[in-house]
Amino acid sequence: MSSFEDAYSKFEIRKDTTLLADISYQTALVHRQRTEHLEFLEHINKSLQFAEAIKYQSKIGMCNNAKLIHFKERNMYQEAEDCGLFALEVFKSIADSSSMGDVYNNLGVLMTAKGQAKQALDYHLKQHALNVKLNNVWGKGYSHSKLAAAYAKSGQISLAKQHIKDALNITRSIGTPYELSGALHRSANLYILVGDDQKALANAKEAMQISKNYEQKSSYGEILNTIIGIYTRQQQLDSALYYTNLFVSNKDSILTESIGKQLNEMEVKYETEKKEAQIVKLGLEDELNRSRIIQQRTIIIGSLIGLLVLGFQFYKLKLKNKHIKNQNGVIANALEEKEVLLKEIHHRVKNNLQIISSLLGIQSRSISDYKAKEAITEGRFRIHSMSLIHQDLYKRDNLTGVEMQIYLPKLARDLINTYRVNNDHVTLDLDIQQLKLDVETVIPIGLIVNELLTNSLKYAFPNNAKGIISISLKESNDILYLNVEDNGIGLNTDQLSQKEESFGHSLIRAFRKKLAADVSITSLDGTQIRIAIKKYDLIYDQIK
Repeated sequence: MSSFEDAYSKFEIRKDTTLLADISYQTALVHRQRTEHLEFLEHINKSLQFAEAIKYQSKIGMCNNAKLIHFKERNMYQEAEDCGLFALEVFKSIADSSSMGDVYNNLGVLMTAKGQAKQALDYHLKQHALNVKLNNVWGKGYSHSKLAAAYAKSGQISLAKQHIKDALNITRSIGTPYELSGALHRSANLYILVGDDQKALANAKEAMQISKNYEQKSSYGEILNTIIGIYTRQQQLDSALYYTNLFVSNKDSILTESIGKQLNEMEVKYETEKKEAQIVKLGLEDELNRSRIIQQRTIIIGSLIGLLVLGFQFYKLKLKNKHIKNQNGVIANALEEKEVLLKEIHHRVKNNLQIISSLLGIQSRSISDYKAKEAITEGRFRIHSMSLIHQDLYKRDNLTGVEMQIYLPKLARDLINTYRVNNDHVTLDLDIQQLKLDVETVIPIGLIVNELLTNSLKYAFPNNAKGIISISLKESNDILYLNVEDNGIGLNTDQLSQKEESFGHSLIRAFRKKLAADVSITSLDGTQIRIAIKKYDLIYDQIK
């Protein structure tokens, strides 16, 4: 803001009212972006006063249009409409069609907010007519979208659909991938508004793919949310759950990036303070060397002076040591803050996963279809397997890795308790090597074990038959071997084929690629799944 203030001072000295009006207007817009509402009004009214003093008509219209937007955002609808109508008359008087179109759009948005659909449609039609007259291609695309929403709200579905199509065609012809993704998402929401879920879903999925390809994680998450809403409304719960998992994964990725950024900032801060402490220490060493030279000289001059100088240097040394001690305290505090932040992040992730699990549990109570209810329950188990990871990291001093000797037994026993399997009927045989793996490795392993153990508990031992489920995890020759076996009834060829098409096995195939793993399944005297994982990260320095 200092550059605006400097410019304002110069123009005020020169008595240049036109430039004073311009600089006050630009300053007001900056305050509006910062949500500094009182400062915005102060500078926009100052610009308006300068403009009115010299009959600077275009600036008078621009100030009133800006106030229209400001008052609308504050729900001060009458004040907003008065400013908009005044701005419209000003722009008409100077034949500024482009600015008239802008005011028509803002008045249309205002009428929509007031619930006056007919007036909103009228303003957007006028805006569109001006865009056509001026051959403003981008403007036509924007006004097509506004008209689609207005027609949809007034029940004119065919007209709404045509304008949705026209708006999207314009963006396809001249827009960037980022703009096309946004246009497709807006069109999907408009198709939802007119009740055409099929086209809404097609456009949302195309927008999702573009956002994914160009790593637009924020818009990718919003589009996934729209798709989840469509599938949920259609009661296609398997599809809704699939995209919910993508949404959670994207959210976790964004959170991981945020954590990484914060950790990098703390690392820079730590290194800076460490270097400052080293500089202080080197300075202290130089000072000590100088004191020795002075001491030698003072011995020649006289023992009395030498003692005085030595005492003075000792006092300075004590002060320097105190300063170094304080610096070490700052560094220790920074490290402690870093650990507290990581614990808080894992705690929040764990809580968010538990909230999602609770929401799925609440929804399952109202579902009567057994398969849908089972799909939601299995989704809750998958979420629980991830929640255990963050719970382990939050409770322990080591925040960089997960102890598999603790995590896998806990996951297995929780599943057995959930399925209410009697320990007398099914025995759990665990052989877990003492390994500590990073979170990126543990999450897919946990979900894979969750799927395989769930299948064994559900299908391997019918009619309360007795049996053993074995889980082993060992590392050898830079390969991590995960085996899950049971001595149940096994699977025939048809059953194996059906399992290959299930969501759980689709999930395992996806994680197999992530872990660069080889998977073999045999079904003789039970079912044996052996997985050789080549892509994983061990946390060596944290193994106890």
